Amino acid sequence: DYDRFEDHNATRSPFFPTPAELALFGDHTAPVVAHRALALSTAQNPQVFFRSDTVQRSGDGIVRWSDLVVSAVDSISARAWLAERARLHGKPLVEGGFFGAEFNFSAFSAEAGTCCYRCVNPQIISSVSCTQYAMHAERQHIVPAIQATAAVLGGLMAEQVINIIHGAVTGYGIRYYGNIRRASMHSALLQPDPHCPGE
Repeated sequence: DYDRFEDHNATRSPFFPTPAELALFGDHTAPVVAHRALALSTAQNPQVFFRSDTVQRSGDGIVRWSDLVVSAVDSISARAWLAERARLHGKPLVEGGFFGAEFNFSAFSAEAGTCCYRCVNPQIISSVSCTQYAMHAERQHIVPAIQATAAVLGGLMAEQVINIIHGAVTGYGIRYYGNIRRASMHSALLQPDPHCPGE
């Protein structure tokens, strides 16, 4: 992640840095999140790797090395890149996003002939950066990110990751939609696009 922490992140970022962490790591999100994740890990010998750069500039090695890819980014072009690289290297992809109380997520297997993220999202151009978007939303008195939505979505995506790692996933190619205020969820089976730009 090349992003930096900003004040408006505090309401939805459990790893928002303390003043001591800011002094030690700066305001880049990647080192702070890596440090916090390592401190909370229950693994016997945990290792955390991070890079303060765009995922595209980090190259294919990070995808080839992974067991699976989690796409939790705002940029449509970064999502498209991750989806295409996961497909190319045969890695499952779990992706999701939210706006206010609404969220959605999917898992894709990367097997040939199955639906992928690019089948249903052929466009790859982001309209604005995360910072510009957040500032615009703030001026319009919109709250684009609710902590409870982020927590629910994070839990559901984590469950997909755990199931994939343990070979128990049953929901490849399904888009799940939810709303935390209405306490509702529904799903749609996604179909492969024979003209998919990510194939």
